[in-house]
Parts: sequence; C-alpha cells; structure tokens
Amino acid sequence: MSTDSIATSNVAGLGSNPSVPARIIMDKVKRSKRLVDISNQEAQLIIENIQRNPSLYLWDYGRLLDLPVGFLQDISREQNSQIPQKRRDAMDAYKRSILSLRTVDQKLSLLRMNPLTNFENHPPIFFGIGGGSRNLCKALPFDVLGMVLTAEKLKRDLQLSECRVLFANRITYTNISKSPEFSKKSIDRVLIGERDLLQFVIKKLGFRDWRLFLDSDVEKIFEPKSVNLFEEIIRNADQTHLVGGHHYAIEMAEMWLLAGEGHGGVKLGWFINNEDKVNGGYIMDEQPFDARYALFMAKQNISNTITLAYANAGAKLNPGRGGALDKAPPYICYEPDERLLLSPFEKVYEKLERASLSGGGMRFKYYRKLMSGITDLFEELVLGADSGKTIKRIMVSVPNDFPHSRLCRKIEFIQHYLFNGEKEAEKIWTATFPHVV
Repeated sequence: MSTDSIATSNVAGLGSNPSVPARIIMDKVKRSKRLVDISNQEAQLIIENIQRNPSLYLWDYGRLLDLPVGFLQDISREQNSQIPQKRRDAMDAYKRSILSLRTVDQKLSLLRMNPLTNFENHPPIFFGIGGGSRNLCKALPFDVLGMVLTAEKLKRDLQLSECRVLFANRITYTNISKSPEFSKKSIDRVLIGERDLLQFVIKKLGFRDWRLFLDSDVEKIFEPKSVNLFEEIIRNADQTHLVGGHHYAIEMAEMWLLAGEGHGGVKLGWFINNEDKVNGGYIMDEQPFDARYALFMAKQNISNTITLAYANAGAKLNPGRGGALDKAPPYICYEPDERLLLSPFEKVYEKLERASLSGGGMRFKYYRKLMSGITDLFEELVLGADSGKTIKRIMVSVPNDFPHSRLCRKIEFIQHYLFNGEKEAEKIWTATFPHVV
C-alpha cells in the first residue's frame, strides 16, 4: 500500500493551480539546520508537489525553502478562497479562544492556524507526553495542567470531538543508548504511571471525551487499516533524509494518526523560544517536529490538515544562571527540587514560598503569568459560573505573607482539590516516582 493513497486529493475543492514561478534556482535555497536539514533534492520535490497540489500546507515553514513571497501568497489566496462558511466561523472561534488564553503563545498559535483543518467536522485535539530525552523523567510537573486545561478549553470552545493524549514510550525507547537510566521497563513505569495519574486528574476535574494511551498501544486503539498506514509512514520517514532519525519518523506518523488519521485536528504543542541565533543553538520545544511534519508530508504529497496551537513552556522555580528564569518542558522534570510537582505529596505553598523568597518563583513575571493562566482556566472550567454567569473564584482570606502569596494559595487549593485524601493518586505516584515522595 502506498502513502500516495492516504490523502493526496485536493482539500475543500482546491483544484486550480495558483500562479507559480517559472523557475526555482535551487542553489539559492536557504535552510535553517536548527530546525531541519533538508537536501536540495528534497526541496525540489516539495516545491514540485506544491505547484501541483495546493492542498499541501506548510504553515510558515515555506521560509525554509526560500519560496518566493508571491508564490506563497498565491497559494494562500487559493486555499482561503475555498474555505466553507462554517469553517470560517469555526476559525473565528479559534482566534477568540486563543486570544482569551494566558496559557498559550497567542501569536504563534494564530500564525499556525490551518485553513485546511476541517473544524466544521469536529476533529480531535491532541498532544503528546514524552519520557525524557537526555535522562529519564523524574517527576511530573504541575505545569502540565496548563496543557490539560488549555486542551479542554479549546475542545469546548470549538466543539471538538475529543482530546487524545499519547504517552510516547515507543519514541522514548529510542533514547535507551543515551543513558543507563533508560530501559523499556523504566520508561514504561514512568509513562504508564503518568498516564494513570493524568487519567485520575482528568476524572477529578470532571472532563469528558478524553482518551489517554501509550504509543505502543496504538494497534489497540485504532482500526487495522489506520495502523498499517501508520507503520508505513514510519518506514517511509525512516528513509527520508530531512526527517532526521527514527524517533522523528515515529512522531511524523503519530501526528498523522492522532489528527483523525489525516482528516484533521488541532495539535497542542509547547513553545519555549524563537530560533536560537547563537552557535546554531538547539531548539528544545516542538517546532523541529512540526517543521519536519510539514515538509515530510509535502514531500510525500500528503495533505496537511493540522492546526498548531502552542502552550507556554513550564519553568523552574529557582533562578538560573545570572539570576534569570529557566524555562522547561511542561511535562518533563529532571530535577524535582527545581519544579512544582503535580504530586499528592507536594508541599505547594511551602515550596513556592521558599523559591519566591529566594528570588525565584512568583518573583518572575513569567511564572506568575503561567500560574495565573492555570488558575483562571481551573476556575472557568472546573468551578464554573453562578446563575448570573459570573465565574466562581478561588477565595483566599488570609493576608499576603509575601508578594503574590495569594496566588500561591490558589495553586495550593487546586492541588488539594485534586489530591487531598486520595489514596489512589498516592499509590500511582509512589509506584511511578518512588524516590520523590
């Protein structure tokens, strides 16, 4: 079976070719190796496919090919001219929802809204959680609630069908040679435990239509035909230079699978910074995955129907080098003492107080915004509104012990709401992270 059969037809009636340049001078192709190492041959094939099939969507990653501005504008006009009215209405709802959130990077989330996403058909929203890259994850940060609550907010506002959360044990297996901490047994322990803990949290929050599963279990979740195509995408990606490795190949296939098996969806990633201009700096957020997906799908002539939203990165509690705040993945923690944890054993207020009085924690504007965004969504989505449609707020009656200590009390309230007296959560955490209790 060829991947040409997956989704090569024009989307939403796109049929006529836009105006394209008569010639592309390939020796002038500019590439950002911090995101994707793409060969001239691959770039040429992608450009040829885009000329023939305007249902291939690159988000803003067309800049990696140095495509002429006029060509990209022609493609964009052709795609946007064919958007049905129901989708336009849904895209407007997406914009409003994104602009209401303090838990996302608004500019990037709007920039990578995809006009080919079939919002009107109620696609899923999805995100993935890995087990660590340089070392095994040591604890689950509280910051991951930002992704959970953001996904639920978008799901409700856009009337999306469900939220899918994939726990990437299969991808994390590819790191086994990097550190003795990695083994199939240890990776499965962490990711199964995190799945079970977040399943507990989501149930406690009262959220519906969520599916959480390991990527090693996709054959139990999806139809055999979809799983076969999923495995074929991995094989093709493994043979594609720009993909850059087996873990990326699995990621390409998982994005396609989670996005309604290619029919569309919203991927919630996370964002830490723009491209590092210094020394070809490593980009540790999800942009390298997203760039590879756009270019790989275009090379394979497979329609890209995913909209990308980006949650803000998590953060360490204590000041880093030079007293600056250190951002981090929302769901990965290598140093439990440096992060607020989504743990039934966490001493939330004490930990936040200690960090804040030492120049970190709530002293950082970014951290206050991160925690305030989580609190706002918890109040809206969980506590709800009264009969007058006024959102109920977490009430804090004690005076400020230090600047922004009331916000710390609100975070403590959320942790107690989730875990107070919950032996099941304690059992899950202890089995998953036995050294962090």
